[in-house]
Amino acid sequence: MPELSEVAQRNIKLLQAKTPVEVLTADVMQVNLDQGTIYFFFDPFGAETLSGVLKKIQASLFTIPRKVRIICFHPGPRKSLFDECDWLSLSYRYKDRIFIYQTS
Repeated sequence: MPELSEVAQRNIKLLQAKTPVEVLTADVMQVNLDQGTIYFFFDPFGAETLSGVLKKIQASLFTIPRKVRIICFHPGPRKSLFDECDWLSLSYRYKDRIFIYQTS
């Protein structure tokens, strides 16, 4: 949704981000995720898409090893998909709303 990307871009400017931030508006299954180190998901996708995205990120770690963090806001019933990823560990939790996972 382009309008949400615009909101994200404005928020980045307001926060005066000190590191490069890229906001993408695209089909997540078609995007190259090989360079990312922090991924933010708000109420992420359906289970099938989320599972595919997590597999893409994991596969990218073999090509480009790096530390990755995934911030998930409102995962709902899809939280179990994150928990099933043995390459991720939960590093932070705020109530049942915000979860941060990271590679070991």
